[in-house]
Amino acid sequence: MKNCRSNDINWGAVAGEIRRSVSAREIAEHFGLTTDEHGFARCPFHADKKPSLKLYGESRGFYCFACKKSGSVIDLTAQITGTGPRDAMRLIDSAFGLNLLDADTKELERRRADYLAKKREKKQRVTDAQKAYDEAVRAERACMESLGAQRDDDAFFAGIAKLAAARNRADARFDEMCEAMQVYRNGG
Repeated sequence: MKNCRSNDINWGAVAGEIRRSVSAREIAEHFGLTTDEHGFARCPFHADKKPSLKLYGESRGFYCFACKKSGSVIDLTAQITGTGPRDAMRLIDSAFGLNLLDADTKELERRRADYLAKKREKKQRVTDAQKAYDEAVRAERACMESLGAQRDDDAFFAGIAKLAAARNRADARFDEMCEAMQVYRNGG
């Protein structure tokens, strides 16, 4: 860790990067708490007979359904170690090899900008997929409406083929929209 004064560190940027980089489950396991497959552990803050501490993935933190303690990965570390938030961030930075306190403020700001750009890109992908799906559904409805006006068998069957193609496009756009939403939610 580079030798720098606390005033030289952008603690907000460090905190944000830590929350994006380390999950509550990883912190708990680092401190010896055993988690089940659903992300529950015995709460270290009270006498817990069965797991009541929910450890959420990504940047969502933790919540104890028994003692009602909650917070971020930084809060969890601070409470387990009995330190303040800055010492908790130093500990996480060191324990998980993040090297955030070695990075200068401009590097942290660049990382934050990259993170936000990726998030905007994912959100735009969801929006674009939703628009494509809506357009495909409108085309499908138009085909269905035109079928009602057909009196000729050949035109009717041609309309059915158009409707099937429109429905396939709508289904494909729906799948793309669902995939985009899943990527956005999971951060993948």
